[in-house]
Amino acid sequence: MRIYGHPSGHYFKSWRTWGVHLTSLLKEDLQNCSCCLCASWRPNAPANAAIVIDLPLVPGGAVPAALAATVAREQQRVREEVAARQSVDLLARASEVVDLPEWQRVVIQEAVQSILALGP
Repeated sequence: MRIYGHPSGHYFKSWRTWGVHLTSLLKEDLQNCSCCLCASWRPNAPANAAIVIDLPLVPGGAVPAALAATVAREQQRVREEVAARQSVDLLARASEVVDLPEWQRVVIQEAVQSILALGP
């Protein structure tokens, strides 16, 4: 079995040799990769090789970057849900005002319905 995808254009001959390279990719430490392909390719590799193959340049490597992005998306979703609930609560309280003209009451009810229709 051969595993292709090294920026040198060569392939890994086994899962074990690819695993050494994968570990360096996950750590985002290609400069110190000890796989057989990097050892022969590194002297001729361009200085910006990590950028050319589109690796995220973050401390700790690609796995922490992916986890951080997932956490950020979840936090944004929670913030949006809280904002929607607060909007519905405010609109519901506004609709309870006794002396509102009917047209304002209708506008508020429609706003509440449209927010509820968006859902989580």
